[in-house]
Amino acid sequence: MKTILYLVLGFGLGLMLLIIGVNEVSKDTPTCGGRAMSQGDRCVSSKGGRRDFDAQLRSDHRGGYVMIGIGGLMALGSVAVGGAALVTPTKQSGATPAVGNLTPQTGFPPQQYPGQPHSGQHFSGQHFSGQPLFGQPLPQQPAQPFTPPPTPPGPNSPRTTSQ
Repeated sequence: MKTILYLVLGFGLGLMLLIIGVNEVSKDTPTCGGRAMSQGDRCVSSKGGRRDFDAQLRSDHRGGYVMIGIGGLMALGSVAVGGAALVTPTKQSGATPAVGNLTPQTGFPPQQYPGQPHSGQHFSGQHFSGQPLFGQPLPQQPAQPFTPPPTPPGPNSPRTTSQ
């Protein structure tokens, strides 16, 4: 039910953007701050600077095309998702889905892969390969001393000179 509500709202918003975009593209008079402009007017905005009549009309048309694109995608996307939701069968309570049903089939023994231990073959919390089981702590590694590498002589290093 919630999905249908979201799809209807998405379709309605997309349709509204589509109508506003068509209106913006089809008008012959640009607006500046909600007021209609006439030839010779300049629109001054804090973001876009100054625009004359023709530049503002092109800007309004460009915005209209963007609204048509976004609105059309929203409306078509809502219809497509809604159609797919109506066509796809829903999971009924108590029914097991065919996909993801990983129970072994009767009549076939469980398959063993190379490198896997046979069932029940564990040695002191580890597989036969020496790897710890999932969830078991890793064995501690012995500490190794760290010896820094020797530094090469540089131009400011002390030098020994023989006389």
